[in-house]
Amino acid sequence: MRHRWVLVLVLGLACASGPAMAQVATDDRIGRNLEWAGENAAVLQGFLDAYEGERRAAAEFLVANMPAGDLAVATPELLRGTVDYAFRAREELAWAREVPWEVFLHFVLPYRVAEERLDPWRGYFYERLAPRFRGLEDAADVAHGVNLWLGRCPAEGLPPRVRFVQTEFRDQGPLETLRGGTGRCEEMMVTYIAAARSLGIPARSVWTPWWATGDNNHAWVEVWAEGQWYPLGGCEPGSDPRLRSTWFSGRAERAAAIRAACFGRPATAAEGRLRGETIDAAGENFAILDTTGLYSRTGVIEAVATRRDGSPAAGVPVTASVFNYGGLRVVDQGRTGPGGVARLRMGIGGYFLAAGDGPERAWAVVQTVPDGTVRVEMVLGDGPGPEGDFWLRYPTPAEAAHRPDAEEAVPAGGPPEGPGPDLAALALDPAEVPADVCRAARFDPDREEFVSGHLREHLADPGPALGALGDAAGNWRELAEALVRAGPEGIEDMAWLLSSLAHLDRLAATAEALLEHVREARAARGAAAWELPDDLYRGQVLAVSMGSCHFSAWRGEARRRFGDLAAADRRATALGVNRRVASTLARRGGGGGRFAPPAPPEATLRAGGGSDHEVALATVAALRALAVPARESGGWVEFHDGTGWLPLYPHDPDHLGDRGRDAAASARYVEPARLVPRLVRGGRPDEGRSAWALSRWGGASWEPLRQLDAEGDAVRVEPGDYLLTAGLRNRNGDAYVRCLPLRLASGERREVEVALDPPYETRREVDLLVRPLAEVPDLGLPLEDGTARRLSTVLAEGRPVVLAFFTTRHEPCIRMIPLVAAVRGARVVAVCTDEGGAAALRADGRLADLGVEFWFDPGGREAARFIPDLAGHEAERLPSVLLLSGGPASRAVYWCEGYDLNVGSDLGSALEALSRAAAQPARRRAY
Repeated sequence: MRHRWVLVLVLGLACASGPAMAQVATDDRIGRNLEWAGENAAVLQGFLDAYEGERRAAAEFLVANMPAGDLAVATPELLRGTVDYAFRAREELAWAREVPWEVFLHFVLPYRVAEERLDPWRGYFYERLAPRFRGLEDAADVAHGVNLWLGRCPAEGLPPRVRFVQTEFRDQGPLETLRGGTGRCEEMMVTYIAAARSLGIPARSVWTPWWATGDNNHAWVEVWAEGQWYPLGGCEPGSDPRLRSTWFSGRAERAAAIRAACFGRPATAAEGRLRGETIDAAGENFAILDTTGLYSRTGVIEAVATRRDGSPAAGVPVTASVFNYGGLRVVDQGRTGPGGVARLRMGIGGYFLAAGDGPERAWAVVQTVPDGTVRVEMVLGDGPGPEGDFWLRYPTPAEAAHRPDAEEAVPAGGPPEGPGPDLAALALDPAEVPADVCRAARFDPDREEFVSGHLREHLADPGPALGALGDAAGNWRELAEALVRAGPEGIEDMAWLLSSLAHLDRLAATAEALLEHVREARAARGAAAWELPDDLYRGQVLAVSMGSCHFSAWRGEARRRFGDLAAADRRATALGVNRRVASTLARRGGGGGRFAPPAPPEATLRAGGGSDHEVALATVAALRALAVPARESGGWVEFHDGTGWLPLYPHDPDHLGDRGRDAAASARYVEPARLVPRLVRGGRPDEGRSAWALSRWGGASWEPLRQLDAEGDAVRVEPGDYLLTAGLRNRNGDAYVRCLPLRLASGERREVEVALDPPYETRREVDLLVRPLAEVPDLGLPLEDGTARRLSTVLAEGRPVVLAFFTTRHEPCIRMIPLVAAVRGARVVAVCTDEGGAAALRADGRLADLGVEFWFDPGGREAARFIPDLAGHEAERLPSVLLLSGGPASRAVYWCEGYDLNVGSDLGSALEALSRAAAQPARRRAY
């Protein structure tokens, strides 16, 4: 029986061969991209002219589908290396020769995986890996071996070449990841795909936008072997060498949405569907494939949007969101057709739907059903937003794993059963560690005495510079060279610059680029007609980073194009820059999707245009090149005129400095509002255990603000309409969400309290009981004075009983028993499982005078009747707190195990519900 994770074929034309079957590049797109490349057009044309036949077709495919930001900066080394090494692998390696042409174009040839900085990585990987695996014929074996090479420790005492560490939102390139030895899941995925493609193995990026049953998201890899796609964790080799082992498989079975990226739009995209997958989104040069149904069961949401007069709302965006990191985060989006209907295919579970059309919007909560359709009516109105609470429910792991159609979805063929060759011997060679594991070459201040001594001689405080060298991992020599060559006059600025760089930029920076930045910035400051304090000069002139751009040498290019505009003051200089930008940098769209990071400023300048964001970044670069402090902010540019920050609108020089140009500018420059959210559970502050987010309407959904400006206990925000969301999860990952719409005025300070206690009646048994308890065992245990008590006798009194098993050996128990003891409306019995429990309790003293009745169960022998696996899992199971209803038919109505400081409020809610049920027997229900 084959494993259910084997995936189906993706491309309908995968069995075709030859470039004519997949020629998606048109002369019009190549011509336009050559025009958009600006000064780099000659490089691209020379690249095309260097090839003929299949290689020419491959070159045309790359140029036609190249993201706009790459056109002006793609180098001959990158372009020629991409084609030459891709075809070298295709011709020399057995498995690569079997790859269909269209699969080769989309998933082997591309030089880019996501939004990483461009790296000519193909030769690096091919030269090191091809000799290692050349004798194999099975692509699955090679794919697994590459993962071992990247993700297993190559020698005793050293870490893997790549291991997980959370980084910033920008993507590292694969060579930068190897230099640092770490990356988040996206960067591990990028690195693995680069290595696999270098060997002619088709590989693509796969991700879930947000997990439905927990916070965060994830990205992984699928590789093509024997005509099928297989999932694996990038740089995370599983225990199964046949590509059937991933740690995230259970989560993926409960995912809301899973997507795969395709460089270039498949030739079959015009049909609207690929075999086994749906095109979720597409541009002229990319496609995002919906692969959710290949991992989990799905259902369809049919959203019907109408105006208030009952007419269909056509062309309206509809989004589906899950609760993640405190906010409602979009996992899928559609648009209504002429009849006002949008269809979204989602994983099984609960979703928050939003529909919007200008100021009109609507929302709903919906639950999908397996292989079925749920219809939701949404009437657009002008309401402030959702207010109140709701649950988003999901199947249990066991329910999600039940795939009755799984065997039918598995195609014939695939890698044979069995362990395969000894890949560990091929992939793990300690002899190559010094050459390949860059982490082994980190900066050592004691060993590198020349560099350390130079810094101590010329810097009053060498600590930040030494720290930057250590953080640069395998790239530290570039930074050290820049420090030494900066000279006595520039070393202070260089040290500041290196200490201000993000970790990713330290991995990417070169000595020449760093020296250019410092020399150009110092020269501009010296030539300016105005004085600049050091903090403003360094923070907004010398600084290299801006927005989400990758590190580059943009300063010299900006000075060459704008250096003649230096005027007598900063405002006049800014006006000159503004006018030149408006007249020389065109606004452009351009495809790219997942493959389009913001172009660096020098690329926008050489290309003569870019997106609004890219033009703004180029404007900041031009101003900084003239020693005018500048930053991107609020969707435009700000510059400092000597008295304060003023707006500069790149394509609107007539409104330079106008803080009231439009509503967005007016909101930006008035006194902000201050919001103080206070989360409460059980009448006590939540202390940050539950997540919250503040969102604004973005035209299709309420979009959580990515960054909040903190001021004491408040956050500062522009005046306007917001949605505050907060919530928590139960053991199954179901989310309880509270929503509160807010209208915040300029200068206002608003304190908002949000109670997070879910109504007891809304909870399911899975929320309340750690495991079913068919019958309450009867306990007979001694008290401290030696007399015995029976649980059945206590329950017969009719009052609810709280039964708490604990040990004095665990701090969580000591912290939780007082919370249990504070519960009112129930008899509290605490059972100590320590040997010599009474003595241990007296010796500790922290649980004295709580008004609790202590029973003693030495070794937990009686407790094991409630908790069968207590002996092996005491730390995870204790404290174990049950609420029993009391009376002759007593049952468990609440039961938690382990550390949970919300136990007091949970017990209070359950007791309140029991009290109401007792007062209204007809409405009593079993929880």
